[in-house]
Formats: sequence, structure tokens, C-alpha cells
Amino acid sequence: MITLGKMVDKIAVENCINKIKNKFEKYPDIFLTEEDVRGNLFCCLSNCFGSVKKAKYGYKSVMTHSQVSWYNNQNQLRKNPDISIIDVRTLDMKNIASKGFRVKKIPFVIELKLNRGGKNKEGVRRGLIYDLNKMEGLQKSNKNSKFYMLYLDKRGLLDENYIRKLQSKYSAKIIYVKCKQKKILERYNRKRSNKK
Repeated sequence: MITLGKMVDKIAVENCINKIKNKFEKYPDIFLTEEDVRGNLFCCLSNCFGSVKKAKYGYKSVMTHSQVSWYNNQNQLRKNPDISIIDVRTLDMKNIASKGFRVKKIPFVIELKLNRGGKNKEGVRRGLIYDLNKMEGLQKSNKNSKFYMLYLDKRGLLDENYIRKLQSKYSAKIIYVKCKQKKILERYNRKRSNKK
């Protein structure tokens, strides 16, 4: 049984992320859209965190959720990470905010990106930095949360040195996976060169 706040939870989350990473490395074309990535990861996480638990005031919910809105520093709903694992015990659906619920503890947050071949190296870098900055903003108000960025790149544009430099600047754990299958890399890189 998964119990929030323990090392086993972190291991379960990272095991699910690694399953998606391994699937992408073996079969990159099973992920046609970012929604495919989210659905596969959500399914895996739900197997770990999907049992119904008691919330405040007798309400019941599960821990795994997608697109949960977070408030920005101006107390406006702005930021929607792809997947959040919430502490259901802190879910309040009675004294609700404008989004219909309030959650005090969100131990795990996962942001996902899939480059299907349309972005060049600079576009991949800009998108990655934008999302990492968004996560840094969330982390400032949620210091006990663990943040992950899973970026699947069918064009394999970034190198490990660049990712290491980013990792030293940001608190979110970055998992960058580039396609290594020669046929697929050639296909996406050929499409880009034909557009020029």
C-alpha cells in the first residue's frame, strides 16, 4: 500500500516515469500526442495511488489528478501542471475556492512535454525553460512538493551537458529522453529539412 510522505511514494512516482521513459525509448511512435504521454503516465500512477481515500467532511477522492489549477503569486488561477498527486486528507470541497476545491498538500507534480518533430533546437530549449520557470514559481509556494519535468524528444536535439546545466539551475528533476532510433530520427529530421 502506498502511503503519502514516505520514500516509497517517491520511488513509485519515479518508477512510473521510468516506465514511460523506457516505452518511449523502445516504441517512440506509441506517443503521437502529449495527451498520449499523460494518459499512459496517469494510468501507471493510478495503479499506485488510485484507491479511494477519505477527504475532509466525509468526501472521498483519489490521489492522482490531471490539470489541477494552482494559484499564482497574485492569487489567480493560472498554472495547470499535467499531473498532480495530492494528499487527499487535505482536500477541502466544502470551503471551496473558485475552482471548486482546495488542496493544501500536493506532494508530487509532473509536467510533460513531447516534441513530435515540429520544434527546432532553440524551440525545444525555450519550451523547456518556460516550463521549468513555471514550476519554479509553483515550488516557491509549495516547498514540500517534489517536481518532475519529463521531456520526450523525437528529434533528439539536446545533449546531456545542456540538461546537466539546466538541472543545476532548477529544483525540478529533469528527465530528458531523446529518441535513439535511427529510422525515426531520420524521418523527423527529413521533415524539418523539407520545410526549409
